[in-house]
Amino acid sequence: MDTATSLKAICFDTEYSADSVEFCPIPKYEQYAAVGTYQVLEPSPSDDSLDKSITNRTGRLYIYSVDRTPNDLQSSANALQVKEVFRQESSAILDIKWSHQPFNGEPIAAVVTSTGETNIMSLDMNGKLSTILSLHNGKPGILNLSADWANRVNPNAGHTCAISESDGSFSTYTVTPDAGLVKQREWTAHQFEAWIVGFNCHQTSTIYSGGDDSLFKGWDTRMESNSPIFVNKCHQAGVCSIASHPTWDHVLATGSYDENVYIWDTRSIKRPVSEISSGGGVWRLKWHPTDPTLLLAACMYNGFHIYQLLNQDMTKLEHVQEYMHHKSIAYGADWSFADQTSSAMHPDSIIGTCSFYDHLLHFWVTEHVQTNI
Repeated sequence: MDTATSLKAICFDTEYSADSVEFCPIPKYEQYAAVGTYQVLEPSPSDDSLDKSITNRTGRLYIYSVDRTPNDLQSSANALQVKEVFRQESSAILDIKWSHQPFNGEPIAAVVTSTGETNIMSLDMNGKLSTILSLHNGKPGILNLSADWANRVNPNAGHTCAISESDGSFSTYTVTPDAGLVKQREWTAHQFEAWIVGFNCHQTSTIYSGGDDSLFKGWDTRMESNSPIFVNKCHQAGVCSIASHPTWDHVLATGSYDENVYIWDTRSIKRPVSEISSGGGVWRLKWHPTDPTLLLAACMYNGFHIYQLLNQDMTKLEHVQEYMHHKSIAYGADWSFADQTSSAMHPDSIIGTCSFYDHLLHFWVTEHVQTNI
């Protein structure tokens, strides 16, 4: 196991609690990373009229430009050059997800908030975001919790996104030039918060959801029935991360407050084919953009970890690196897409991570991990 103690990191104070970092996947825009924050506002002692039962939240949305700067020839890694290029006040942000297909020639991201809004924002070449569409979930007091797009692998999937909510439901929406952002359908999925929703990116009629009821479920959007196609009870606490593999058709990862990462073969979902204990609740899981064996995990009270599948039947999952330089809850994590076409030149990877109460954002470079599959 390698500990990322000697790797160069560039750190920022986001002022509000940081919970989401997402690199843009669109060519010529891969240097940009979106960062979302979430802050609970304490009521003013002098404000006697404020309803103390109402939680007031605010947030801020950032864009950072992250580029490599060649280091001296004695160094085995590359330094990073990072700068903030955009910020905007917002409702508290729970999740950000980039579409893997541009819309009207520009990258777009779904930004979901504590006030129940889904904001579709476009990115220009200078890293500036603009809200082009917005839709409220229509449920006062219900938070939007997570987002995913159907088009990571299949461009013919269009611009369909799924949004999960704090009442246990999730919905699908489409973005079109003519109709805008339109809600398609809603599922009552979980008894408590639906922490996470994600498409099977190879078969986008299948959607997975995870909830605070400890259940991991699958749904077929082609069915008229709102019943799940499976209900899995393997996790022993809330399911808060789901990641469909972008390269291998039948591979799926899930994570939970029970501190376990499970790898599934979606053709037989009864039990995981491999698992590993993360030492912390697994809030986010991200497969590497080009190395199909690597999985990045944000593990709440136990930092950030990289796991590797060691064989093609997925039965061996090993811990290979960790990053322990955040001092609070590890929430947001993502791989940069910038090195997809230059892996020979840069066998290492750029990662963005963020943590909550210390409101810190880090950009750092991994050590190279040998792939044996």
